[in-house]
Amino acid sequence: FETFDSIVMKPRNLEIAASAKRSNNLSELSDMVARDVSGIGFAGFAYQRNAKALNIETSCGLIAAPNMFTVKTEEYPLGQRLFLYTNGEPTDAVARGVLNYALSPAAQAIIKQNDFVDQLPERLNYGEQASRIANALNAPRDSFDLKLMNTLIGDLNTAERLSLTYRFDTASDALDIKALSDVARLHDLLGSAELRGAQVFLVGFADSVGRFDNNLRLSQRRALSVLTALTAFNTNNVYPGGTKVSIKAFSTLAPVACNDVASGRNLNRRVEVWVKR
Repeated sequence: FETFDSIVMKPRNLEIAASAKRSNNLSELSDMVARDVSGIGFAGFAYQRNAKALNIETSCGLIAAPNMFTVKTEEYPLGQRLFLYTNGEPTDAVARGVLNYALSPAAQAIIKQNDFVDQLPERLNYGEQASRIANALNAPRDSFDLKLMNTLIGDLNTAERLSLTYRFDTASDALDIKALSDVARLHDLLGSAELRGAQVFLVGFADSVGRFDNNLRLSQRRALSVLTALTAFNTNNVYPGGTKVSIKAFSTLAPVACNDVASGRNLNRRVEVWVKR
């Protein structure tokens, strides 16, 4: 309730109706919604059961589908990060073990089996993002470059996007804590048989604040920042089977969220990971 209230209701000066039914059991809540043709509720993916998850249409017409990919990329508006806090670096062996296990690949598999959102990368092909590309064609002239858009389409239309996405503060190319953790995950994936011999693109983007050409340079620095962080794990940037990593930058093109609100601009300051075989 507190999550829904803080994300949806309070920013719009709305309150939950007094007649709304409450439940402390999310499975029960989902079943109540499924039985009521006009019912709507808020619960995690693991408690969806027979209820239908809803798309969310944003102010500029972009639609966020409720699936693991959009939650992992943080592009589904009702998703939130889960944080674990310690008082400094844990010295207790049990505490350290819990944290290490929670972030380990072994734990991710168990999280996924139980329908919660794990940290393992998902894939989405270009065709499943066609609406995003189509929406980008309606951008204002000062936020659009047809030649660069054609390059984007040509580079990525036979590729798949991974859910690993790196986000940045305004005008910054510095990686946040989650991004640094995801760089390690990308390094592990690049060394796996799954990506052997593939072309991997680190694709930088920016929000619409500022000039297009300045944002193009900024988006390139962001992609380079992720590539540089990867070299901490692999100094020569050479991976098994000839897997190659390169950077691309497309300024404000192909946004994943609306640039008319701060939350959307936060999502658009990013580096995506694309894989082509």
